[in-house]
Amino acid sequence: MKVNSTWNVLLNAYRLFIRKLKENSSTGTLIRFLWFLFLYFTGRYFLLLFEGFLFFSLLHEPFLFTVNQVSTAFLGLFYDNLTSTPEYIVWINNREVIRLAAGCSGLQPVLRITFILMLYPVSWKAKAWLLPLSWFILVVAAAIHFILLIPVAFHWPEYYSFSHNWGTRIIFYGFYFLTWRIWEKVGFPSC
Repeated sequence: MKVNSTWNVLLNAYRLFIRKLKENSSTGTLIRFLWFLFLYFTGRYFLLLFEGFLFFSLLHEPFLFTVNQVSTAFLGLFYDNLTSTPEYIVWINNREVIRLAAGCSGLQPVLRITFILMLYPVSWKAKAWLLPLSWFILVVAAAIHFILLIPVAFHWPEYYSFSHNWGTRIIFYGFYFLTWRIWEKVGFPSC
């Protein structure tokens, strides 16, 4: 008898949560933001399960290539002697400056945003075009991340760790927030 009543309480709480999650109000927006954050952190641990697999490491390659090419092409406008090796090591004036690591390729944010969007309360029709848009936004964020770190590593190497761990990371989280705001405007237009 007690198990049945506990189950009913949990079921009613779940129904209330789903109703509030889909509600087009400021309370609904707050709950969806908290849901986004919960999925963001859950997605981080979900991805840890796949990091050891070979296909996961192979997926990094196109992301590394794209971020490296965009970043070095853009910064090549400002640095005369900027080159990049096939191992994604950037050289300026024949000096090794920085290496693009797999963790900065943009793959993990793209997979995380996919996980979040699949569980986010917008229609599947909206998800069909929000997903590629969100991917694009996060790959652009990864490129901006690398574009900002190259000059710091070249001119002010003593500030590289701070810039990588705080400055560009805050910018990256801003891009996550941008994707969430786009989802809100599409899925809940009056909020």
